[in-house]
Amino acid sequence: MQPKGQCNAETFFKDWFLRLRGFTPYPWQTALFIEMLAGNLRPFLYGPTGGGKTEIISIWLLSLLWEIKQYGKRRLVPLRLFYCVDRRKVADHAENVSRQIVTAVLGDPELTELLLRIGKRMPKQPLVPVAVRRGERIERWDDVVSNPTIPALICGTPDLLVSPLIFAPYCAPWKQALPECGLMLDSLVVLDEAQLSAAAHNVLRFVKTQNPGRNLGIPFSVVS
Repeated sequence: MQPKGQCNAETFFKDWFLRLRGFTPYPWQTALFIEMLAGNLRPFLYGPTGGGKTEIISIWLLSLLWEIKQYGKRRLVPLRLFYCVDRRKVADHAENVSRQIVTAVLGDPELTELLLRIGKRMPKQPLVPVAVRRGERIERWDDVVSNPTIPALICGTPDLLVSPLIFAPYCAPWKQALPECGLMLDSLVVLDEAQLSAAAHNVLRFVKTQNPGRNLGIPFSVVS
């Protein structure tokens, strides 16, 4: 079913989620979408394995597209999503889900046109880069760093994604942390399986309370 031009946020989300993912969202996923639009995300997300937590990627991207459709600009939805988990296989799964979602979005002219309104791109630059930063794999990271004005999805492990926030990037000089910290300020950071990453959880919570971009209207959200 083609989503209607004049529809409320919940209808937009349910229609496009079904069309892009092939199944209907759970009620909690719809509620999370509404929270994200309001800039009032819950700090914790509880759910069993296989309960659909990875679909927060779909929720974030559709939230971003709704803001552009409704207001013509971004307001409260972060520009990037970092999916962080201390299990390489889970990080790789999040990467696969991210690529599926982005491919589905780019297959629709209406959603592609909305994405083109966000940021400025060089020729042949992807509309939504999907990067990986985890042990033994760093891919497409340059696409993210080279253009901080476009949406991006980054999947990886805490050692590589969170360490720059304390100016101690893993296996890299501390100066490399500066651009990475800047990228994370306008981001939603999802820390999956947080019970496995107490140190990363504490760092992210501290950064959220001290968010230096708050007075500039730059969003920074953390969901564990």
